[in-house]
Amino acid sequence: MPGQTQQQSTELAPVQSPRPQARPDQVAQGPGNAALQDVLNNRQVRTRAVADITVWLQTQQAALGGLDGDAKVQRIEAALSTLRAWWTRAELGETVDFSQLPATPSMTAAPERALPLPPEVIGEVRPLITALEGGVAGATENTTGGPEASPHGTTDWNTTLGVPEYRTQSDNLVAPEATCNTTTLSMVLERLGIGRADVVRALEDRLKRSWIKRARRAGTVSAARATELEGNLALVDEEDGWDKDAEWKTAARSYLDAKMKDRSYQRVRGESSVSNSTRNDIAGDFLADAQMEDVLDMLVHNAGISRYSIVGDPDRVLELVSNTGLPPTSEQLWPGSSWDTLTEKVRATLEAGGAAALSFHHKGTRDRGASHIVSIQEVQSSSFVVDDPYGVVRETYNPRGYDDAYFHADTYQQRARSGEMVTKERVIHERSVQKNTTHGFDDWGAGAARGLDADESKGDTSVMSRDQITRAMKYISLFRRGQSVPIPRPRPENLGQ
Repeated sequence: MPGQTQQQSTELAPVQSPRPQARPDQVAQGPGNAALQDVLNNRQVRTRAVADITVWLQTQQAALGGLDGDAKVQRIEAALSTLRAWWTRAELGETVDFSQLPATPSMTAAPERALPLPPEVIGEVRPLITALEGGVAGATENTTGGPEASPHGTTDWNTTLGVPEYRTQSDNLVAPEATCNTTTLSMVLERLGIGRADVVRALEDRLKRSWIKRARRAGTVSAARATELEGNLALVDEEDGWDKDAEWKTAARSYLDAKMKDRSYQRVRGESSVSNSTRNDIAGDFLADAQMEDVLDMLVHNAGISRYSIVGDPDRVLELVSNTGLPPTSEQLWPGSSWDTLTEKVRATLEAGGAAALSFHHKGTRDRGASHIVSIQEVQSSSFVVDDPYGVVRETYNPRGYDDAYFHADTYQQRARSGEMVTKERVIHERSVQKNTTHGFDDWGAGAARGLDADESKGDTSVMSRDQITRAMKYISLFRRGQSVPIPRPRPENLGQ
């Protein structure tokens, strides 16, 4: 993975990490001024702290090789909880030396105001969460936390730590070729501490309000009771006429039916037709099995919001899914700013616990209006580390030529009759049969999302260069946590020396 140090020994002796050299942009040129030097020193100290954490995480990952069952689960949870507590302590003002992280951690309670982990370590923390959430053989099961929480506990570690699960659009229930938006926004939301349970709650609130209106019209609920229920939707669960499972199944079936009216490749699993029995089965399983981006897509459909607007104009969705009463805020950055200005804004947002998404033109002059959206994981000096829900952008992609970010120009050929230039893949398969539907209806839901094959996961922690970004950028959306006060950034003295 980009920016990682070399794999360490599996022995659990106390780790002393190397002291990395500062990058050229971290070194003062000449005497400089005091304010600039303070900033550079802060960056150097932060880089050193992140290096210490990275080495420690690699050691923890290596230690799992000798563990199984409950012991493995406990070791992962101890490592995650320890790192969460130590980083929060540093952010809140305590002096913390990350080179002294315990070789054998134990479960550690987080401070009252637990804060997200630094973006620079997402690529190292994610494998630990994936190992846990994929299920540990022989370990005690506890699935009460829902389909995207640990199957051995109730914690959704991605949301808790602000470390998004890598998500691919290829296993999405609806329109696997057209849902980079909901897939990327799901990763953005997890970085902000908003998980599947929050999206489910937002959608269920809408279903409850709809039920109240129907019950009021039918006379089964009085006007006074309807007002009371509207003021406290939790009371709906006590009503005799409310059937949660039935309401979800009906709403999910309505959603699936509506999506089958889209263009063929934007339908359920990209199929031209889906039988009534299959739709019924999916609708019945939706609440229990659908992954976060599937629920998010149903939510925006139910709310009458276009999925194509939710990253560039996300405020309405952010208000719906907010779990704090203080919705995250957003800001859009457009082409024209210098690379330094652009990256500093993105970096500051990420380091304050926020998220960022990049929309870029991915079909060159073949289709100038087409765009793709990826989640920005980390800012480096001349690149972004991204989570791309589709794949990996070609290094030689030319957004100003007849090109494609994912298919080289030599894969184009003319259609025999029309003379239209299309990809060879499209000539072979046509748009009605998508490459992402290899596994058909066996490849959707939270369970499938935890078992990605190599082709599906290739966009995990990938890199886009400065040249690719600046030449193809459409916009960048910044997402800041809904806090009454800004999250503090660690001061050098709080990160140890």
